[in-house]
Amino acid sequence: MKISPVSIFILVAVAGSVYSVTQPPLMTVYPPTLVPFKDSETVQLLCRATGEPQPTYTWKKDLQDFNPAGNDDRIVKLPNEGTLVFNRPEQKDVGMYQCFANNSHGTAMSVVFDLRRAYLQQYPNQDPIYYSRRPGAVLKLPCNKPSSFPDAKMMWVLKEKNGQFEGIDFSQRITMDHEDNLIFTNVLSSDGHKDIAYACMATNKFVRQNTQGRSNYLTVQDMQPEDYEPYLIIGTPNEMTFLKGQSVNLKCIFGGHPTPEVRWSRDGKPIQPDTRIKFASFGLELKIPSAEFVDAGNYECSAQATGSSFKPQHVIKVKIHSKPEWTMKPESIVTSAGSSASFFCNATSEPAIDKLMWFINGRKIEDLPNPNKFLVRKTNLTVINLTPQDAMTIQCNVSNIYGYVFTNVFLNVLAEAPELLEDTNMILKISEGQTVNITCKTTGYSSVQVFWSKDNKQITGGRYRTLSDGNLNIKNLVVADAGIFRCTASNKYGKVSATRTLIVRRKTRIEQRPFNLEANEGRDAKFTCAGTTDPMEVENLRIIWMKDGKAIATNEERMIQNNQDNSLTISGIMIRDAGRYTCMATNGLDSAKASAFLTVRARPEAPTKVEVLCYADYATVSWTSGSTNNAPIQFYIIQANTSFDRDQWSMVDKVPPSETRADIILSPYTNYTFRVVAQNKIGESKPSDHAPNMCKSKPDGTVPYQQPSNVHTRGDRKNYLTIMWTIMPPITHNGPDFKYVIEVRLRNSTDIPSIHTINNWQVNNISLLTNNIYKPYDIKMRVKNSIGDANKNPIEIVGYSGEDTPNTIVTNPRAGLIGATTAIITFDAVDPNSLLIRGKFNGYKIQYWKRNQKRSTFQDYSFYIDDIEDKSQTRKKRSVNSGEVTLQLKNVYPYSDIEAQVLVMNSYYVGPPSDVFSFKTEEGVPGPVPFLRAAVRGSNHFLLDWKVPDDKNGYIVGYDIGFQTVNGLNLGKLRDMEPQVTDASLTQIRLTGLRSSQLYRVFIWARTIIGKGDPYFIDVSTIQPSTPAVPTFSFVHIDVHYVNISWPESLKTDKHGSVYYIEYRKEESSDWQQTTDESVFSWKNVTNLEAGTDYEFRLVATNGKVTQASDIQVVTTYGHYVGFAGTSGWLYGMLVALLILVCIAIALYVLREKISERRRESYKKNMGGSKTYIENAPEFRDDKGYVNDGGHRYGTSVTDRLTKETSHDDSSIHKSRSNMSVTDGAPSPGKDQYLPPRYEDQPYSQTYDPNYDDYRHPNYENYSSDPAENIKGDQYYGDGAEGYYPEGTEGYYGDGYNAEGYNAEGYYDDGYYGNDYYGDDSNNYGTYDDGAYEDYQRKRQSGLSNTGANDVPLKFTSSSMNDDKKDDGSGGTGHNAMTTFV
Repeated sequence: MKISPVSIFILVAVAGSVYSVTQPPLMTVYPPTLVPFKDSETVQLLCRATGEPQPTYTWKKDLQDFNPAGNDDRIVKLPNEGTLVFNRPEQKDVGMYQCFANNSHGTAMSVVFDLRRAYLQQYPNQDPIYYSRRPGAVLKLPCNKPSSFPDAKMMWVLKEKNGQFEGIDFSQRITMDHEDNLIFTNVLSSDGHKDIAYACMATNKFVRQNTQGRSNYLTVQDMQPEDYEPYLIIGTPNEMTFLKGQSVNLKCIFGGHPTPEVRWSRDGKPIQPDTRIKFASFGLELKIPSAEFVDAGNYECSAQATGSSFKPQHVIKVKIHSKPEWTMKPESIVTSAGSSASFFCNATSEPAIDKLMWFINGRKIEDLPNPNKFLVRKTNLTVINLTPQDAMTIQCNVSNIYGYVFTNVFLNVLAEAPELLEDTNMILKISEGQTVNITCKTTGYSSVQVFWSKDNKQITGGRYRTLSDGNLNIKNLVVADAGIFRCTASNKYGKVSATRTLIVRRKTRIEQRPFNLEANEGRDAKFTCAGTTDPMEVENLRIIWMKDGKAIATNEERMIQNNQDNSLTISGIMIRDAGRYTCMATNGLDSAKASAFLTVRARPEAPTKVEVLCYADYATVSWTSGSTNNAPIQFYIIQANTSFDRDQWSMVDKVPPSETRADIILSPYTNYTFRVVAQNKIGESKPSDHAPNMCKSKPDGTVPYQQPSNVHTRGDRKNYLTIMWTIMPPITHNGPDFKYVIEVRLRNSTDIPSIHTINNWQVNNISLLTNNIYKPYDIKMRVKNSIGDANKNPIEIVGYSGEDTPNTIVTNPRAGLIGATTAIITFDAVDPNSLLIRGKFNGYKIQYWKRNQKRSTFQDYSFYIDDIEDKSQTRKKRSVNSGEVTLQLKNVYPYSDIEAQVLVMNSYYVGPPSDVFSFKTEEGVPGPVPFLRAAVRGSNHFLLDWKVPDDKNGYIVGYDIGFQTVNGLNLGKLRDMEPQVTDASLTQIRLTGLRSSQLYRVFIWARTIIGKGDPYFIDVSTIQPSTPAVPTFSFVHIDVHYVNISWPESLKTDKHGSVYYIEYRKEESSDWQQTTDESVFSWKNVTNLEAGTDYEFRLVATNGKVTQASDIQVVTTYGHYVGFAGTSGWLYGMLVALLILVCIAIALYVLREKISERRRESYKKNMGGSKTYIENAPEFRDDKGYVNDGGHRYGTSVTDRLTKETSHDDSSIHKSRSNMSVTDGAPSPGKDQYLPPRYEDQPYSQTYDPNYDDYRHPNYENYSSDPAENIKGDQYYGDGAEGYYPEGTEGYYGDGYNAEGYNAEGYYDDGYYGNDYYGDDSNNYGTYDDGAYEDYQRKRQSGLSNTGANDVPLKFTSSSMNDDKKDDGSGGTGHNAMTTFV
């Protein structure tokens, strides 16, 4: 039975405790065979082996027995192993060493060690060599590499005379060949150094030494570099053999000037560098780090030089050979006596194997005393008729001309009962559909019989098959195969058994297959994949991605696997990324695969085989298209390089994709070289190789075919005439000695023109002194060369001399039709033909700035003459000769005091400014806030704070807040916060209703009445759900029937609740009451409390899952507690008194109804029975001072009358109610209890809104056209009746309606309005809380009220806006009605 090295140790560990297991020696380490040493530095020769009994070790040196003990302590052998340690090695220790491990059952051999002394031969002292070269010439400096072991690393340095040196910067022009010589492909003047030499340096890192060779001094002659055609200086030999696994280095060095560019191909196809093939030495060298057999072939290097049609080539035939590599490596065998054992040993190599040798205990088989026991058949060795004494160590050596492979194995023969080599009980997990071998390894081997049973039933066949080695084979597993298997192994010495539990899992499957993708090069590609497996193996499920069958390292920069969805993203895809991508889902037991293809659309490959046919005036260029890389060719670009600029390639034609040839017109006196570029929708290909031949067009030249273009004058320099033109490149010269010729004369002058010749074709202007301002000149320009003038007519223009600063000033500037950012500017026009312009009139410039902020806000805006026109399609351009000019100035600062001035412009200068004029812009939209931040982040909320915009551009009336989710590059729908911020003074708000662990983009816009301004946004993420911290709170204000509570959120923690509410109860009560939830603000009012009562409060925070309550705090409301106490008799007395009061009230009501009836009849008589609407009556004031304006304004309710007729306007009411203490920045509750429910929890800074009618609410719905109907009940819509307020009703309103009863004596001052006058309903202004009324009465009785003795407050009992459905007062009292007087 063959066993692995691991099984050897298992055998020893398991069986050794019962039997004394024997084992021949076996080498366990195979160190390198070439071992260098440095004098006096320790070196080791490793030798370790296993075996039972423990092996002993011997050594041979140079095939002779070697005893290290005879070398004092210089050489020692380590205990329990054969390793030799040379403490102080010397030259005499050099030699070939081999280790032998021996025990009573055999001998193992190590490889042969070659122990050598390391050294570096020093360069001898030599005289320097001096070189002198012309620029452009080739230079080779010899190195003469010194002898060294191990091999020395070679380099070239620049060496100074003081011994200092630095490495040379290699380039495509300066490099080293394979013999380490220094090559200059063309010498330049920068290569010469006066006192610095070039030297070759060798470094041996093992001995830590270096040596420098002869000094080489280079002098470069002072002249222009000459051009040389490229040619091969040195290259790798034409035929090279490399061993598999070695590094392949091919190099070609071409000389010439300009420096040639080297390109590589293999078997006629261009080579592109990839992960295996690299270019080095700036393209001169091709490297393959680890050679494979597929790398064999013909490699070609070629050179191209700009301006040269010669293309030298060099071919290198590469062969790949190899040392022997195992194909069948022998394995150790443990078997039973009486059997036989076969060992197999074979290897492959290139060239083929020379020799295969077997050794027994280190001896050749033919040298053994019993060779007939061993049968050798090529690669097979069989040992027959085994006995326990046949234990041995067997060696196999396979070699060819390049080396050998060698190994030791052992044969052990046992005569004993079988023993298990594995655990007695094993559990196997396999997926359905697979094949499994259930093992039963024992020490009995060939003499052992193995039987299997499942669930206590013997296995007899079917899909279950017992193999020759005793293992049980089951193919195509199904879930029903799961169970408990038992194997029993026996021989004549005994038996042993073991159990194997087989668990069968469901197959792994691909649920979501990746799809084929097409993408452009440089973009990202994403494959998605999902799989399922047996529920018991879900935790082990993994997704692995492969490309073309090889696993991808998904942690590299470009290929990343998302651990959330197991997708594969390839960033910046390249053409080499195209291929088959496989998603493999595996749980460690089985796997499932699904594949998809990535097609990469990339730039096309460069065209090839570019050829050109030259004719007198044109050339025909042809080419062969390269690969399109999955994107069709759109067109070809033909580029040309001329002798005038060899480094510049220019497009000369564009050809459709269906064509592969084109005719190109040539300019005379020019040498052309052509190449072709292909383009598809991804981009351009690399340029092709240029055509091998050059076209020369009319080498003798001809006259120029064109004149300069864009001839004009420039007037920025006064007293000069500056003439400019577009230069004509050399390709347009058509011959040598090219010149520009310019003739100039003052217009209308009879003088002879002045002629100016410019010999430098790169000049594009000339300035002539004129000593005048803006005068016209006749200008004629032409070109010529040595052959003659151009064959086109000269260019003739009229130009002007330089301009100067205008002397005219704009008058009467003013602004009108002013908006937020625009204004119409009007002023008197200037004469554009005036000499004061001192140039060509070009328009106006308006300068403006904020008053008193000129330095920081200065702006100007130019209006050019072409822009000063009427926008109407029916009118011509506005005249600028006379009249007024009207211009629209844009982008002015909104809501600002602006100062401005107007200036005149000519082409180059601006005149003096006009008088400064002023205007004020309207209110506009605001700018962005300076910052926005999430001061607190919760799992579903942010506490946002911001700063007021620097550019308010008006009055800020509020802020709009919006938000959207951010998922990678995807933005969710923009949502608005509800409600938005309507209080301009707020700079903090709580944004709620968010998802946890989600990135949001939060926007804020400031708002004026014009609209909202520019946004400001931040990206911020909510946190994971967490238990809210225990909240804390404080009492901001305590009153009779309410308290105000605040709980500012801490910035030191993110553990906040998303919703807060307050629980409260009387101190002795067991039941808690709860306020409404608060998710926006961090404070709340608790109302409807009893006066003078102890209450317990606590604040509760919740995130929807977890709730945290604060500590309980106790507070006592202001006032005195009112309740029922005493005996039942007292109670009965109170009930009787109440009944009497009710009777009196009924009597007063009946009496009042009669009085009211008489008033209505009197009113009808006074009105003469007229049906005219009261609204048509003229306004008048009665003797009481009450105003009638037609019944709409003040004839609504007692509350409205009191408000309008007194000196207390709405703002004074608001101020008196809000004058209460505030702590910790929290709002005062003084006014809040009277606000509608939507204002109940708003901070006090949200001020009174007169449009919302907080303190009066006229009800005009009950108005009737019948004046009499309007007076029914107490709904007074007309104030004109004389008997409306009868005389002697001082007790009704107090002592004087204005002076005493209302204004001076307590309706505002004593809390009558201050304590729940309006109640809890924003629409019920009639309700007055009983507690407040009783508190008022107590104040009067205790002297706390300022109300006079005759003042009797009103008590309202009805609150509905719409109680009076009949419009006559009978359906209810309505909030305009007075129903009860006390």
